[in-house]
Amino acid sequence: MEGGIKKHVRGWRWVEIFAAAGVAVTVVVIVGTYRLGKTTRQTPPLKSADLPGDADQQLSGVTFTRSEKGREVFALHAARTLAFKQSGSILLSDVYVEYFGQTGNRYDVLKTAEGEYNPSTGNLSTPGDVEIVLNAPRGKLQGADQTPADARNKVHRGRQPVYIRTSKVTSHEHGTLIESTTPVGFHLGQISGSARGLAYGTERGEITLKRDVEAVYQPAQGRPPEEPIQLSASRLRYGGAGEGVQLWGPVKIHQGKRTAIANDGSISLNAQNRVTEVLLSGQARIQDQTPRGEITLQSDALRGYLDPATGRLNKLTAIGHVQSDSTQVNANAHLEAQAAALNFDPVTHAPANGAASGHVDLTITQLPRPQNTPAPPQSVVRKTSREELSTESLEFTFRPKGKNLKEAETAGPGTLVLYPASPKAGNRTVTAAQFVMAFDPASRLESIRGTGGTRIVFEPPANSRNQAPAVSTANELTATFDPASEVIRTVEQSGDFHFTNGDMEAKGEQAWDIEREQKLILTGHPEVWDSDTRARANQVVVLLASDVAEAIGSVHAIHIDRRDQSSPPTNVVADRMTADHKSQVVHYEGNVRAWRGTDVIESASLDVYKGQRRVSTNSRVLTSHLQPAPTGGREEKQGQTGSTPLTIRADKLDYFDAGRKARYSGNVELDTQDTKILADRLDVYFSPGKRQSDSEVERAVAEGHVKVIQPLRYAKGENAVYDAQAGRVVMTGGPPTVYDTEKGSVTGQRLTFYIHNDRLLVDGSANAPAVSKHPVAQ
Repeated sequence: MEGGIKKHVRGWRWVEIFAAAGVAVTVVVIVGTYRLGKTTRQTPPLKSADLPGDADQQLSGVTFTRSEKGREVFALHAARTLAFKQSGSILLSDVYVEYFGQTGNRYDVLKTAEGEYNPSTGNLSTPGDVEIVLNAPRGKLQGADQTPADARNKVHRGRQPVYIRTSKVTSHEHGTLIESTTPVGFHLGQISGSARGLAYGTERGEITLKRDVEAVYQPAQGRPPEEPIQLSASRLRYGGAGEGVQLWGPVKIHQGKRTAIANDGSISLNAQNRVTEVLLSGQARIQDQTPRGEITLQSDALRGYLDPATGRLNKLTAIGHVQSDSTQVNANAHLEAQAAALNFDPVTHAPANGAASGHVDLTITQLPRPQNTPAPPQSVVRKTSREELSTESLEFTFRPKGKNLKEAETAGPGTLVLYPASPKAGNRTVTAAQFVMAFDPASRLESIRGTGGTRIVFEPPANSRNQAPAVSTANELTATFDPASEVIRTVEQSGDFHFTNGDMEAKGEQAWDIEREQKLILTGHPEVWDSDTRARANQVVVLLASDVAEAIGSVHAIHIDRRDQSSPPTNVVADRMTADHKSQVVHYEGNVRAWRGTDVIESASLDVYKGQRRVSTNSRVLTSHLQPAPTGGREEKQGQTGSTPLTIRADKLDYFDAGRKARYSGNVELDTQDTKILADRLDVYFSPGKRQSDSEVERAVAEGHVKVIQPLRYAKGENAVYDAQAGRVVMTGGPPTVYDTEKGSVTGQRLTFYIHNDRLLVDGSANAPAVSKHPVAQ
């Protein structure tokens, strides 16, 4: 973004030179010398000489004057008269004409070697070269007494003369109009120029350069020295005191690598002939070649407002179809608006503030890194390839002395679109009620702040299967940039943050969008959820590229079964959770504890496969369940009238909601009251119950190195089936053997014993008869 505001304003800054110097060429060359005070003629009017009507001889020292209302308008002097014509015209040599204007507030001089004058009409024509001095020092050209100090004082009062050379001049209408169609050259001070054709109205000081106007201003040598300023136009007209200057195009002002062009132009003057406004209209365009690239600004009209007293630029405006382009080494910037304005500090004369209004669109496009330049460090993130800011009005301010931007802000709602360079990331559209941009002392963009309600739309990458965009909203937004590399670091949204991506949502007090890692970090009581899972934690991270959400620290999640509304929710607490929205797998780790109804799972990690309705862990696990109280039998222990607890430990667990089955494997250990069952594998089946919370262990099937351990006996075999309600264990394979510390051991094809008493049933066969061994008393 920094390119869009900073670089365009750089282009406007040199316009101050254009307005203060280029305009000076236009005005000072043609008009500036007409800053006339109300002066009176200081020399007495010359006496006229009446020539005889039939005179045909040569005479010397002839003077003709013309007066209106008792005021001398002009005086024509000639060294001698050469001839008289039948038309009444007189051929004169060494002609010298003084023009005073109708009010006597002018003093212009015309000199030529020969001229033809008609006393009756007051017309004068010159066949040869002519010298004209506008605003001439009085008496100097006549040889009257005038000290150098007097001449300097008159120049200081704004009466610097303009020297014009041309030929074949005609002065008619009693000296009120001087015209020429031949080449014209002029100069004053450090300004010189040329044109073709001249029309000068002496009464009002109105002057027109008819064709091919060219002017050059040579600035005074300074440090650093300035290049000449050149002006060209097809035609120029000065309307007289306070009337201003009109330029016909193409108008062009050029200084070094800076150029301003337009179809037409005008310069407004006050009553003292001081410049107040400069206007370039009709496809007005300024261009500046800089060491780092090129800057252009164009519009229907460019208008500069100047301080008449100092000639300094107060304000510069561009009106109608404003476009500005900046091509730099690393980026292109393009600005469009209906109008733009730049204000200058009245004390320092440097840019102070400005604005662009009317459908403002600012686009920054990153260019490929030039060849033979070192690659950026791995830690530096590449900036987005393009950024577009749209708003109705954009205002900006400068730091003191106008050398650097300080801040820019939209006057109302704005839209910022970020187009990333990486194809793995999608576009982002940011909207806010107002944007405020802050710049560092080098005019590099530091941050963008959005206020009054913000919204970001995350478009999916072009090759993504998911075509639905993600959306985040918050009260405020702040995007930070790395000024050195001009890349986005983070985007922070704060105040009632909410994120939606399909059926996945998240909320918190604030969120950070890490551009490099394509992820959102939520804090401030964050939560993340979808249609069947909701989790809260100290921090929530949403990975935008992979559609994964992470919850970190004090995680508490709730899973519901949408297919079984009667099923109670599953609660999980852990140190960390990772939810893959695409695979529908939720992974927990760190002090995991999950429960649904009376069933509890504790482990270092746990995976919930929502699509398969399965829970799994490859970490050592402890589960707690309830089993029904044993029924029937005199031998049952007294008081067993309700459900009793049962715990299972194993290296691995898979629980399938379909079929209500849990499979344990690896060092399995089932504990119930005073009985322990050890095995390599264990399948546990749960009764459905009237409600899911009523489910209890119905039976368990153990396989591999099965052992049943009680305080006074234990049994071993290859397989065992535990009937929870009957309190019965049926063992097979091995063959199974029961060891009793008091009664000895029993081996058979199948052993059935009851865990709540010492009852034992032994089944044998022809191939595997039952064997009983008893201890012998010593």
